[in-house]
Amino acid sequence: MCKFLNQVQLHVLSRAVKRKEMEQLMKYVVCLFVTAFICVSSTETVVKTSVGTFKGYVREFKELGNVYRVRRFLGVPYAEPPIEDLRFVKPVRKARIDGMYDATQYKPFCIQTVLIPSGKRRPPTPGISFDNDEDCLYLNIFAPEEHSEHLPVFIYFHGGGFVVGGSRLFQGDVLSAYGDIIVVTVNYRLSVWGFLSTGDANLPGNYGLFDQHEAIMWVHEHIAAFGGDPGRITIGGHSAGSASTVYQSLFPQNAGIVKRAIGISGSITCPWAFNPEPIKVTRRFANLIGCNQEDTKQLADCIRSKPTSELHHALNDNNGFITFPMEFVTTIDGEFVPENPNDLLYGTSSKTEPYRLTFEGIDLMAGLTSGEGFMIVDSFCGVNDSNAFTLTREQLETREIVKIAQIMFGEHVSDSVVKLLISEYTNWKDPSSTESVLETFIRMSGDYVFNVHTVKKVMQHASRNARNTYLYYFDASTTLHLCHSPDWATKPNHGDELFFLFGFDPEEGLGTFATPYGAALKPWEYDLAKAFLTVFANFIKSGYGLKYFI
Repeated sequence: MCKFLNQVQLHVLSRAVKRKEMEQLMKYVVCLFVTAFICVSSTETVVKTSVGTFKGYVREFKELGNVYRVRRFLGVPYAEPPIEDLRFVKPVRKARIDGMYDATQYKPFCIQTVLIPSGKRRPPTPGISFDNDEDCLYLNIFAPEEHSEHLPVFIYFHGGGFVVGGSRLFQGDVLSAYGDIIVVTVNYRLSVWGFLSTGDANLPGNYGLFDQHEAIMWVHEHIAAFGGDPGRITIGGHSAGSASTVYQSLFPQNAGIVKRAIGISGSITCPWAFNPEPIKVTRRFANLIGCNQEDTKQLADCIRSKPTSELHHALNDNNGFITFPMEFVTTIDGEFVPENPNDLLYGTSSKTEPYRLTFEGIDLMAGLTSGEGFMIVDSFCGVNDSNAFTLTREQLETREIVKIAQIMFGEHVSDSVVKLLISEYTNWKDPSSTESVLETFIRMSGDYVFNVHTVKKVMQHASRNARNTYLYYFDASTTLHLCHSPDWATKPNHGDELFFLFGFDPEEGLGTFATPYGAALKPWEYDLAKAFLTVFANFIKSGYGLKYFI
């Protein structure tokens, strides 16, 4: 179901001590109740900070058999709008706000790539706005109404391949109330607006990473007014949010501020997380908007002069940018990412040693689902009908495995590498049946897209320090899915565990994006949610993943 691996006590490896066996902390139990999410009432709440006064509201709701009251401050600005002269540069800290700021409404998502124009995924709930805007650098704060001390803080960065997504999908109410912590969710710039780069100082890229850092600094400086403890900040995220978490955990300017990190299903070395040659995609994109200058400064000035609408059309009007892996992602900028991610995380250079020292100074928890590879047959990756997706053994070996090998080892990968992959992953007891071929493809896809990189970052963290290192493995066949799962799927998909962390509400947040929409949950799923929330809250509070049995 959901296995938490004790510490992977991985730091003992560096002491040449035999690794402890993985310990399963969760077991099946059926709970005897099913509790729906019911919003009961709301009242106004006001917080004064050194940068302004914020009006939020208290939301009362029933979840997991209890009634909770959580203070919500939505759409709080942490940086100036990244428009006009502030486009394609680091974020500028938000100036003091005069008067009462209305923090009772979510702000739009950051403008982004449109990835599901014809997919089979159910659209968001009618009436729920997922509008995009270039003015998007806002965060949301969820805090228990009553508390006796400054609470630990969890800052969450959403996923979406660095090209899509938004903080609104991730309501912090349930985690905040059940775990007795403060939850902050963050918008950051995406796609062209967050990661366009010429590979030099003219358009260095990684503006979205700097947005995240600015949000961390804002929280550190002002969260005490909301009841949070600036000395106990945990950052976390899923998929691209997990890669972001690793980058922020390495960044020396976060040293001493970020105490713990939770990176779910992803790392900076994943094949979708980094573009080693950004100038290629930037020139291809620039040509579509009439910017074909050879000089990168002139090229950058030309791109900056174009209106957002023109950039959006060039990106999304079937011009070849809606492909997996995405191209407008992180790159070397000389500051946030000074070297290739592999060298940054696993290297030995003196230049990047401060980054690795920062990483080893935090507690780390990571996680994976047992069916991560099912995301590869989602519309996000170009498969519009995953139920009809199929492969023959010949197609797998001569097309799909070759593609995977080229992504992982370069365009000119040798035939011997392809043959080795075929030998390793093929079910030789039944190599040609459709079921075996699909199982091989999903397992291999999960490994190269998420699994190997997540496990390696955990091993690296554990081998370098004496702090806490944990890895969980989620193996529950859940009712709700973040990515559309085909009918033939037998394992939880990429992101399925997030419902157990952020709640099942079909009218707001992640529930509006669930498939199948509005499905009735099984009784044991509510008990699993309690366990999941407890383990996460324990880690955020103390750095220890305490045992929890259900």
